[in-house]
Amino acid sequence: MSEGATAAGCGTGGRTAAGRPAAGPATGPIGWPRIGVDVGGTKIAAGLVGPDGSVRFARTCPTPAQAGPRAVLDAVRDAAEGVRTAAAGPVAGIGVGAPGVVDASAGTVLSSTALLPGWAGTPIRAYLRAAFPGLAVAVDNDVNAMALGELRFGAASGLDSVLYVSVGTGIGGAYAIDGRLVRGAHHAAGEIGHLVASGSRTCSCGGTGHVESVASGPAIEAAYAEACGASGPAGPSAEPVGLREIVRRADAGDPVAAAAITGAAEVLGTVLGGLTCAFDPEAVVLGGGVAGIGTRFTEPLARALRRGLLPAMAELPLLRAALGTNAPLVGAAALLDDAGIAGLPDVPGLPDVPDVPDVPDVPDVPDVPDVPDVPGLPGLPGLPGLSDTDAAARTATEIAADGAAIATNEERP
Repeated sequence: MSEGATAAGCGTGGRTAAGRPAAGPATGPIGWPRIGVDVGGTKIAAGLVGPDGSVRFARTCPTPAQAGPRAVLDAVRDAAEGVRTAAAGPVAGIGVGAPGVVDASAGTVLSSTALLPGWAGTPIRAYLRAAFPGLAVAVDNDVNAMALGELRFGAASGLDSVLYVSVGTGIGGAYAIDGRLVRGAHHAAGEIGHLVASGSRTCSCGGTGHVESVASGPAIEAAYAEACGASGPAGPSAEPVGLREIVRRADAGDPVAAAAITGAAEVLGTVLGGLTCAFDPEAVVLGGGVAGIGTRFTEPLARALRRGLLPAMAELPLLRAALGTNAPLVGAAALLDDAGIAGLPDVPGLPDVPDVPDVPDVPDVPDVPDVPDVPGLPGLPGLPGLSDTDAAARTATEIAADGAAIATNEERP
């Protein structure tokens, strides 16, 4: 099946809800380009990722797993430094997808399988921030990173809620709500591979009957070997038969090989059907090398998934991951958009301002003595007035003359 194609038996594969526009990464505090790093059990890959999700070039090196965590961190540092040097220009930060349960807010591995001995407790972000003091650093689980790559730039671009599952050497998962990864209270959300399914095989985590022990690539190989030892047409195998050869034999008509693949797919599909009912995403995205087998794996998986769906979910798209081997690098670089986990470079602080000395108290001002009353000035003599006698002396003739003068506006002498 081609990259990005809809898995067989899964309806149209179209988007069932409006979702976000397919416009690349969410706005974050970190620019581009960025370095994305994928830490695997056997290989470390680092690449320069552009703002459109393209990987401009990449470098790989073996993982020195048996040499301990410090050797692995040194290899990660060297791979990132090689990409930064080749970039011939500034890079904005480093994102890392790492195996195990990762506390993304601290950038530290909490637990891991025996794939990387001593890996639990490794402070990846603290180490890389010391190695690259001018760069931001974000770290998360590797499957979370792959899911984020598909959400931002791949098959799930434009969707808000997605259930992602990666089927390869192990089985990992992740889910997103409102376009953001859900990490959970214990940083272990999406660990699909460790749900109990069936059987008694031992899982990589030490448990029994987990999905990973039944439906992963090594589980298919184990199932085929067991069946051949009991009743397979080829008889007991002297050498372990790899997954690629099992697929070839199934295509050539070997019913035991076909049954091993179909059985694994049906178990995983049943588990995903239950998760889908609980989560109700807009789509399920299927990635990883085993999913690349094609319809021989995806068709029985889709049938089993749909048997467990509610009628309202009947047309749920089952999408094939679109980014292929670039998904871990692209998703790791996209982790830097999450301000909650991105370790930003330290900003030089302003120098401390010296304390201002206390101002001495101002002495009390003595009271001003009362001002004595100013003695009063002697009164001015009054204007002489008319006596009653003078007033009486005025004749009627004079009063009449006054009235005549006012009436004619004349001036009197």
